[in-house]
Amino acid sequence: ILSKAASRFNIILNPTDVEFVYLKKRCYVEKNLYPRFTIFGQSIGSIILGYEALNKFVPDIYIDTMGYSFTFLVFRLLAGCSVAAYVHYPTVSLDMISSVDQRTESFNNDQSISRSPFKTKAKLIYYKLFALIYKM
Repeated sequence: ILSKAASRFNIILNPTDVEFVYLKKRCYVEKNLYPRFTIFGQSIGSIILGYEALNKFVPDIYIDTMGYSFTFLVFRLLAGCSVAAYVHYPTVSLDMISSVDQRTESFNNDQSISRSPFKTKAKLIYYKLFALIYKM
């Protein structure tokens, strides 16, 4: 992990200054656990995972590199940690909203939704709600 951080981000860390905490509740953020309302499920799962991590180790600085934005609240409010993040893929992107709005069948918009005006409208509300929360 440290060598990848060095090669990818040009960040050199002393191994004696870094502590890795291994978590058992990782299954709660797996998309396969949530065939519907995946973003909601993974967001709640990330809070559970973050809480497990916090109970094992309270860092001075919490750095999220997985896109678990809902964990920010756990670390900031419960432990007073400074929070930083490298976000490559946001929880909800404009591309995701656009594909649903255009009723295009895709990985995040299956046929049962893309062919139904009602389900499309409901999913757009769901995505826009998450986008609004994500911006906070």
